Amino acid sequence: MFLGTDATERWTGGEFKAFAMPWFQKDSAWIYVPQRRHVTVAADGAFAWFDEALGSAACGECRGTGVLQRRGEERGCILQCDLTIPVPNDIAGNVVAQIRAFTDGLP
Repeated sequence: MFLGTDATERWTGGEFKAFAMPWFQKDSAWIYVPQRRHVTVAADGAFAWFDEALGSAACGECRGTGVLQRRGEERGCILQCDLTIPVPNDIAGNVVAQIRAFTDGLP
């Protein structure tokens, strides 16, 4: 499951690949450069959780979070991945007001 920065962006892995593939067939696509990453692995090694700060020329600093599951000795699978644009608390009220105005007051 991939959750993007827009509230409408919720895709299965196959849906996301179908959406993203045309972008990667062009001269440029999204580029996110990992800057900081934290990973927590379950005691039995079956799952891991991560959060990371990502640099993006288009979006500035972004945040990625997700859950991975080990499948076999060498293979892992991303179960869920979220991409967000962190909003500083000092401007969050203004951003919320803009989102509400954009969505015409929908909660």
